[in-house]
Amino acid sequence: MHTGVLYLRKDNEIKPVSFCSLSSDNRHDAMAVWAHLKPIFEWIKTQNLPISRLHMLSDGPVNQYKNKFMFEMVRRHLSLIYPEIAYFSWHYSEPGHGKGAPDGVGGTLKRTADKVVAEGHDIVDLNSLKPILQSRCPRILLFEVTTADISLMDDLIKQSSTIPTFRGTQKIRQFVFFNNTLQCRRLSCIDCEEDCTHYHLGYFQHQKNRFTKKTNIRKD
Repeated sequence: MHTGVLYLRKDNEIKPVSFCSLSSDNRHDAMAVWAHLKPIFEWIKTQNLPISRLHMLSDGPVNQYKNKFMFEMVRRHLSLIYPEIAYFSWHYSEPGHGKGAPDGVGGTLKRTADKVVAEGHDIVDLNSLKPILQSRCPRILLFEVTTADISLMDDLIKQSSTIPTFRGTQKIRQFVFFNNTLQCRRLSCIDCEEDCTHYHLGYFQHQKNRFTKKTNIRKD
């Protein structure tokens, strides 16, 4: 179960959309996470909104969200989903900073399933769980992710050459992607969209089939 809340802006109006992807596959690595994210990315496209800017906020487990494989997926494949995208940012919260809206979505679905079981119904697998949640939580978008979907993400990663680990990954609290450049920062910065002069850690740029870390940056 992978939960989240999407905030869409249209005509200066913000619309929240709760969602959850379900899978019988227990993988929790970066490729599995991308397989869980892809359905909501594709659902956004069905809303006929021009997506040029995308911001994400999550916690920062290295095995799932903050690692070289996730950086590679953003760098190489996000633009295939959104050809018009010009700017992407991913913010990581500090460890131990409490619950957020996605946890509320997960709690609602789990309490719903518990109530159904308490009423005497059996939930034995995903096929029996999904229709129950769809009928009782109609305002939460549900997607199913299969093992084949995750394997497809594995195949995309295999298309890349060896991906070096970014030294300082644990220190990253934000990375941004623009002009085919992925910049890592030690804190989120809302003043600098591109080259950050405050919290710069380094760049990931794919040159000659490899990522290259750069440490030079313009100083004002």
